Amino acid sequence: MAAIRLDNTEDQIEIVLSSSLMGAVPAEADAPDPLAFNTWEEVSPNATLLTPVQCKLLWMQFKADT
Repeated sequence: MAAIRLDNTEDQIEIVLSSSLMGAVPAEADAPDPLAFNTWEEVSPNATLLTPVQCKLLWMQFKADT
């Protein structure tokens, strides 16, 4: 799992991926799934290769195949 930035723009993608996919930080029971959205918070759609939903689907496929 990796998040690569082509510039020095700061965002929370790495934290969201780690907590949502790897269980690094327990999610609150009533909190919405951050990977259920079509955009990353604080990231322009023009600067996005994979949306949060696509990341989650890719991760689920990887886990199913391995």
